[in-house]
Amino acid sequence: MEAKAKPPGRVYEIVTEKIVAALDKGTVPWKQPWVNLGQGGHKNLESKRSYRGINQLLLQISEYEQPWWITLPGANRLGGQIAKGESPTIVVWTKNVRVKDKEAEEPDATKTIWMLRYYKVWNVEQTIGLEERIPEPPESDPDWSPVEQFGKLVEGYPSPAPSIKHIGDEAFYVESKDVVCTPKPEQFSTAANYYAAFAHELSHSTGHEKRLDRDLDGQMGSESYSKEELVAEIGAAMLLAEAGIEPLYDLTASYVDHWRERLTDDPRLIVTAAAQAQRSCDYIAGRDQEDTDGRD
Repeated sequence: MEAKAKPPGRVYEIVTEKIVAALDKGTVPWKQPWVNLGQGGHKNLESKRSYRGINQLLLQISEYEQPWWITLPGANRLGGQIAKGESPTIVVWTKNVRVKDKEAEEPDATKTIWMLRYYKVWNVEQTIGLEERIPEPPESDPDWSPVEQFGKLVEGYPSPAPSIKHIGDEAFYVESKDVVCTPKPEQFSTAANYYAAFAHELSHSTGHEKRLDRDLDGQMGSESYSKEELVAEIGAAMLLAEAGIEPLYDLTASYVDHWRERLTDDPRLIVTAAAQAQRSCDYIAGRDQEDTDGRD
C-alpha cells in the first residue's frame, strides 16, 4: 500500500478540496446516483473488499463506470499495469494508534490518536492487462424490488428501534420521544422521495444516546447541527443506494453554497461525517460495525 505520510491536517484538506471541487461543478456527491451499494459499491480489484465511508464518496465523483479500483503494486501483482499518463484517485486509510503522550507527567504515558493517511488508486479502465481479472457484473434480478429491499434493511434495525409515525407536513426526528415522523407516502411527489425523507430521519435516530450517541442537541446553524445534518444526508444516500432507490433531487444553489462554505470552514467535517454515516447505515442494517477502511 502506498500510504502517504503527510500531516493529518493536510490529508483532511486534500480530501475536502476534492469534494469542494465537485460542489463547484454543481455535483453534490451524496445527492447523485450511487453505484449500487447492495452489490458492494466501489471495490478493490485485488482484495474484492468494498471501500467505505468517505472513500465511497471520493470514488463516486470519478468519471469512470467500472466500480473496480487497484493500487499500482496491486496491478503489478495481478499481472497488469497502469496505462501511461493516467492520473490516480486518492482514497484514505484510517486507524487508531497508540502514541507517546508528551503532555502527561508519567514518562511512559500513551494516548490514542486517529491516524489518517491517503494513497493512490486507479480505476480498471485506466489499466492494461487486467481485463480478464474484472468480474462479470451480476445479472439483473427480475424479482428485485427496491422498496422490498429497503424494507429488509429497515427490518434489520436492532431492537428497540424508534417509533414511526406518518403525521403532519414535515419530516423530523424527536430524540426525547425516539420517534421518526414523516408525512404520509402519498403526500410526496414520488415514492422515491418519500423513502429519501424517511431514510434521512431514520439516520438521525441512530444518533440517540442508547445507540451511536452522537450530538443531536445542536441549534440550527451551529457546527454540531451541520455535522449531524451531513451525517444524515450521507447516511440516507447510503441506505437508498443499497436498496437501489434513486430519488429526483431538486438541488438549489443555496444548498450547494451552504455545504461548500461549511466544508471549507472545517476540512475535517466531510471525513468524520462520512465515517459516522457509514456506521449509521451499518447500524440500521444490523451489521457489525467495521473500521472505516480503504487499506487495500
